[in-house]
Amino acid sequence: MLLLAVLSAHMAAACDERVRYALSPEVVGSTASLRVDVWFKGSPDGTTRLKSPEDGRDSAVIEDVRVDKPAKLEREGERRVVRHKPSAEVHLRYRVRSQDGDNDTHDVAGLIRKDYVHLVGAHAFIVPDLEGESVFELEWKAPGWTSADSFGAGGLTREVCTGADTFRHALYAAGKGLRLTELDVRGKPVWLATAGTWTFSDEKLGGALKGIFEAERAFWNDDDFPYYLVSLAPRTGSGWHGSAFTNSFGLWAKPDVELDADLLETFAHELFHAWNGGKIRKDDLEARMYWFSEGFTDYFTRLLLLRSGVFSLEDYVANVNKRLDAYHSSPSREEPNERIAKDFWNDMDVQYLPYRRGDVLALRWNAEIKRASKGRSSLDDAMHALLKASAEKGTQASPDSIRELFSPFSPAVSRDLDAVAEKGGLVEVPPDALGPCARMTLETPVAYELGFDYDGSWKDKVVRGVVKGSAAWKAGLRDGATLAGIDMVHGDPGREARFWIAEKGGKTKIAYLPARTIPGPKRPRFVLDEKRAQRDRARCLAWFGAKP
Repeated sequence: MLLLAVLSAHMAAACDERVRYALSPEVVGSTASLRVDVWFKGSPDGTTRLKSPEDGRDSAVIEDVRVDKPAKLEREGERRVVRHKPSAEVHLRYRVRSQDGDNDTHDVAGLIRKDYVHLVGAHAFIVPDLEGESVFELEWKAPGWTSADSFGAGGLTREVCTGADTFRHALYAAGKGLRLTELDVRGKPVWLATAGTWTFSDEKLGGALKGIFEAERAFWNDDDFPYYLVSLAPRTGSGWHGSAFTNSFGLWAKPDVELDADLLETFAHELFHAWNGGKIRKDDLEARMYWFSEGFTDYFTRLLLLRSGVFSLEDYVANVNKRLDAYHSSPSREEPNERIAKDFWNDMDVQYLPYRRGDVLALRWNAEIKRASKGRSSLDDAMHALLKASAEKGTQASPDSIRELFSPFSPAVSRDLDAVAEKGGLVEVPPDALGPCARMTLETPVAYELGFDYDGSWKDKVVRGVVKGSAAWKAGLRDGATLAGIDMVHGDPGREARFWIAEKGGKTKIAYLPARTIPGPKRPRFVLDEKRAQRDRARCLAWFGAKP
């Protein structure tokens, strides 16, 4: 009771306003929707501006937006505003429903069914644009349901003191069959929210997640997470999509997805963003630091999956080779950083470039640091220094802060920041980048080639334009086949592309590496010394900070 009183007093002191949401699932005919009622105190000047899902990309469908009289709803440019008496109570109401069709982004925008709802706040909630923090109250008007969101798990009501942007950048799930599993991660609660039937059990997924959480929090030596949610939602689009939100991570996947290394890698990548991009903030020019926020996250994802036992040493080496192949086969690999900032959302190969460049650059810097320190330091220590500076001084991840904090570990950092990260020079991978149990070889280069017209085929779900002699052709893909499912990553010749073809009586799976050999200089790959890896495995793993 004392703790509740203290929290209530703090909430009253920190939050000047109160915003209440009532969420009522409804079904009209065959269409499920969510009625949203919002009550808030209007601005003293009589005009309250609203942050609406339409102001961003890929929102759910927002309909029938109105306010109770005497307030009036108007447009001010592209934004909605409410005109009202100064400081008057405003009642806003509208409906939300899922987008039509099975576009890959639709389920992420808002999944609304008669017995299950899964939302991102920014895609579904209209929020008054109030300054500072407010008390946000949330109530699901759905008897027999339960809920989980970025601020708590269980029950149908939530109350949190936070800012409008934090409330919007959050996950919200509720349903009659929503299952909640609590995981104890180094003494702190992590909740898993799932719905529907999957190829794996909640217990198996929870066990895998617990290991990943423990490895990442141990790496940072940081358990300052009073609460965290992982939400797994079914989707109708292909493959899966994951993203980090306030105190949470959401994964949208087809129910037949397998709990394999690729899926766990997605979990680990997004969870690492709690620090890289979360507690370690990017500077205002976010796009120029994607090589660090995304590429370094890919590097440490792979490393921590090895340390947690999800990846074997063999898996780790194979993953490095896959990333090296993707980097060297990219036609954009030597584009400068300004091109990434300009075309990140316009060119898929450019979008993947900072992931690949940053990953390979981290591989290089780790080897350079270990060599310069004779094994006493690694890239781990540079990242820890950045987190400390961020916590103590508010330091953001920027070229200047990276140079200041990382350069003492190796002179390669300053050289590469300009020549590689900014100007786009090719990353030179040291032969000893994977330690004493792997050697680097140079092999014939390959380029990404899917082998058929993806865009035209996926539009009508009918295969078109198969290139005779390509890997797709050799695997059995033919024009006219009906596409029933896809699991692939554009631009990665080292990751198996998988397609399901609809046939009488079921589906047939076709899988192949989307690659072709190309002329040019040979490219680096690593080969594990299998005899040494078996004989002296503990020493091989120790180089990566891992244990048998």
